[in-house]
Amino acid sequence: IHDQIIAWWKQFIFDCEGHHDPSFPFEEFHEKGLALTKRLASALGNIGVEVFYDRPHEDPKGRDSKPFKVEG
Repeated sequence: IHDQIIAWWKQFIFDCEGHHDPSFPFEEFHEKGLALTKRLASALGNIGVEVFYDRPHEDPKGRDSKPFKVEG
């Protein structure tokens, strides 16, 4: 899962960060990110680790969002 999370993160870093690109596919990005977060929460939940997800501030819908706990 590590490599998949890094690839997902790089998509954002290379395509959006610092540009505030309104054409960036935020909904698709979040759908994939939330799926990865659920997998991570599932993998770590048995050792008592809590996993949270939040939208980046570059996302127009993320400016007022709050991190939320994700169950695996």
